[in-house]
Amino acid sequence: MGLELRRDGNQQLRSNWWYGRYTANGKRHFINLGIEVRGTPPNNLRHEGDTAFECSRTLASAKLNELIRSVNSQKSAEKHLEELYEIKAGAPIQQLPLCEIEQCWLNLPQRKKRSELWESNQCATLLKFREFVEKKYPSAKFISQITPAIAQAWLRSLVEEGYAAATYNDKLHLLKGLFERIGHECGVIRNPFAGCQTKIKTTVHHQPFTSDELNRILKQADKLIRPIFITGMCTAMRQGDCCLLKWADVDLQAGFITVKTSKTGETAEIPLFPLMRAATPVAQVCCRRPLAKGIKGQCHAPRSANTEGAGSDRQLVHLLPCRASSGID
Repeated sequence: MGLELRRDGNQQLRSNWWYGRYTANGKRHFINLGIEVRGTPPNNLRHEGDTAFECSRTLASAKLNELIRSVNSQKSAEKHLEELYEIKAGAPIQQLPLCEIEQCWLNLPQRKKRSELWESNQCATLLKFREFVEKKYPSAKFISQITPAIAQAWLRSLVEEGYAAATYNDKLHLLKGLFERIGHECGVIRNPFAGCQTKIKTTVHHQPFTSDELNRILKQADKLIRPIFITGMCTAMRQGDCCLLKWADVDLQAGFITVKTSKTGETAEIPLFPLMRAATPVAQVCCRRPLAKGIKGQCHAPRSANTEGAGSDRQLVHLLPCRASSGID
């Protein structure tokens, strides 16, 4: 531990700055002290140099001592905080490994049940944050070692990847809320995301398609896209919900589709509009014969309706034909 100069093989200075070496938390550190080397240095730091050199050495030594005191003071403050927590809680602070951050969030109590898709998305964000820290800051092994600098660096990476303001804010709220809730129980002295600002959302006003535009889209749509487009047009569901629509969700007798939305987990009842009803081959068959009753009174397609064995566990949207009526070609 002490002052050092960087020299080459000929004992010439490779850098005109003083460097300091010290140990903290069992790790050795070697940093540039930001003090310029002045005058003529001796061949060995055990010897004295000229007056200008000794003045710069004194400044560098004072800077290194100040740095060491700062490190020790921070370590002492953390130790006092741990002791205070142990006195109040009757148990020592638990250091939570960073690799368990996803499970830590899953174990937090919630006011209402989470949907599987939402849990999956949130855990994906936590995994992305963990992988960023492991790659850029490998020395951070515990959640308590996440600093505001690390938090800011991760948020900058989100901006560089081009995330929209709403998505950026969602990820920020997730991490900020997690560190706020786990608090000192996991050794977090200060929430690293506490001072991070959210992005201003830009509202985009979309114009709905006209009837003419819808007809033109349907005429150009292929066999794969057309049924999905008809489903979305008639139900206003998101693309993922349209693709996951099942026969068990459709009640042909009552004329309703009952689905649980993937984004919010809320159950929605959607009228079965004539366009979608007419576009469903099973509906045309079922209108001429008794409907097969399924669980909870829902109507399922009979196997004789040429649906290749479609049941409540098969997706409905892929069984739609490539023609429809009801005013839109």
